[in-house]
Amino acid sequence: PFGYAISFWGNRQDLERSNANPKVVEAMMGYADWMAGPFSVESYDIVAGQSPEPQPDPERSTTERARMTIAIPRRGRIDEVIASYRDYLTQIDDQPGCIGTLLLTPLIGQRLVAIELWSSAPPLRSGPPGPYLERAAWTGGPLESQPVREILEVFGRF
Repeated sequence: PFGYAISFWGNRQDLERSNANPKVVEAMMGYADWMAGPFSVESYDIVAGQSPEPQPDPERSTTERARMTIAIPRRGRIDEVIASYRDYLTQIDDQPGCIGTLLLTPLIGQRLVAIELWSSAPPLRSGPPGPYLERAAWTGGPLESQPVREILEVFGRF
């Protein structure tokens, strides 16, 4: 099983400054065993959607779900893949139970991340499927490999 910790920053300078904060480094020492495994830190820009508004109700956050799709475009095709995912996520935004969507591009590399946030598991399962878009993009050429899709339970949102 994988775990993801996602943080949102107002700007790139604040993000970079946080990496050097001694309190952050000290807190991470408690995660030494966990970090000894396959641990990585990646930074992304939001190219579509926006970070969700804080939710004051802690009970709500324990039932939320997210679908995260990781796609790697072929060199020179990243704009085409971004446009396809942007269109797909725009359709998702209108679905009942969808809290929001994000499309992220890496500061370094080619790996795109599309995140769909859902109020609970039933709306996520009844929403429009994404694999048709991904199969077409993979077999048609703009994607380097078949995208990886994961369903995640969201804990501690904000």
